[in-house]
Amino acid sequence: MNIFFTYILLCIVFILMLSVIYCIFISYELKDNIDRFAISQIESFEQAEAPLINTLDISTGGINKLTGYVTQIDKEFKGFNNEIKNSNISRDNIRNINMYDNVKQNEINSQTIKEMNENLKPKISKDFPMDKFIKTIKSKYNSQYITTIPSEGTNYGILINDKCLTVKGLCKDEFCLLDCQKDTYTSDSQKFKAETIKSNIDAGAVMNVSKNDISKKNIYPFSIFKSLINNNCLTLSDDGITVEKCNLNNIKQQWAISPDDNICILN
Repeated sequence: MNIFFTYILLCIVFILMLSVIYCIFISYELKDNIDRFAISQIESFEQAEAPLINTLDISTGGINKLTGYVTQIDKEFKGFNNEIKNSNISRDNIRNINMYDNVKQNEINSQTIKEMNENLKPKISKDFPMDKFIKTIKSKYNSQYITTIPSEGTNYGILINDKCLTVKGLCKDEFCLLDCQKDTYTSDSQKFKAETIKSNIDAGAVMNVSKNDISKKNIYPFSIFKSLINNNCLTLSDDGITVEKCNLNNIKQQWAISPDDNICILN
């Protein structure tokens, strides 16, 4: 019995040892298969990637071809960029042309308005018609217009705010504004003699001085208006109308004359 039991026990131990050895063998075989499978997968992956690398063709010809692609792309990009720049330049040019046209049109409009304004003013001519009376005078100092009333000969009344400029007479001061005298009664207090000054010689004669004492800034011809009462000259300053001692170097006493009516009255 003991021998048989011992034999059975040895057989069981032997079987167990064989099982362990078989398991060890199987595990090594499995590991080897796994390694071979992994290697095969890596090789397959490398082979699958190989065509992609081949498409790049890392050779002198491939590099040249790749460089050509890059050059073509760069050329097309630059062309597209130039088209954008040219488009922007064209828009800027159109905008500048429109601005220039607007400026020119504004200049034309301004000139037209200026000419219209000039046409509304009484025409002051250097060559005054001999058969006409003076109806308007314009100050060369500030371009103010004043209406005149023809009297006899070269004498005129000075109309301001529907009244006549009067020297002495019924004035409390040296001069004043009074109702204009009727034709049935006139006195020299409201009369001014018009004289045309064509040169420094004429100016010197009026002032009784040498022509060398006459200002070279004078622009001829111009007219003066002298009171028949005291020979003082009609003067227009920033303060208004006065009658002062004649000084033909004073532009405030220099006038342009016109045969046209003036609707603007000095205030």
